[in-house]
Amino acid sequence: PLMNTSKPNWSRVCRFGGVSFTSGGEVIAGAPNCDAVGTATGTDLTDVGCAYIMDARIASVSFLQREFAQVEGQGSVNIFLTRPQAFSSEALTIEYATSDVTATGVDTAAFDACLLLPITSRTAACGDYEQTAGQITFGIGQTTAVFAIRIMDDFCLEHYLEYIQLTISIPGAAAAISENHLALARIDDDDFTRSVCE
Repeated sequence: PLMNTSKPNWSRVCRFGGVSFTSGGEVIAGAPNCDAVGTATGTDLTDVGCAYIMDARIASVSFLQREFAQVEGQGSVNIFLTRPQAFSSEALTIEYATSDVTATGVDTAAFDACLLLPITSRTAACGDYEQTAGQITFGIGQTTAVFAIRIMDDFCLEHYLEYIQLTISIPGAAAAISENHLALARIDDDDFTRSVCE
């Protein structure tokens, strides 16, 4: 069933959300009098309006915890996503990605090349973790999903805590930004008696 979810905002020129409905997991938002289409195409479509259809099912997904941690020498850190049973009646595919905070990520080719080196020969160029992005699917009835981030074991002392930013999104969309959709992965050093990394 369709349901009106917002009151028109008459003070805005485009009045985004002037008409909004939800249907299943989709939010449909209208922007009456929006001229963006005409401006983008060079065609005079003044006051035609725009409509946006967004998949809102990601709102039911969250990271299981705000921070995941693993000791450097353990190979990888598992990241768990969860959704309530009430929202598990259909499959849902989510994209995930990592980015640097204080840890340094490297691409898969560089990471794999460094794994071939003896641990004593791994330099800062090997990074702290493998940059990771991909898709994960919650099956019908499934309430948890997991992906892994490979972490580099080196042979030197890290001065600071190493953090990786974790984000999720609907495929093809920007990262969802909310308290439930952001988390951190922490890599704990295990080289306390060794010299500082260079």
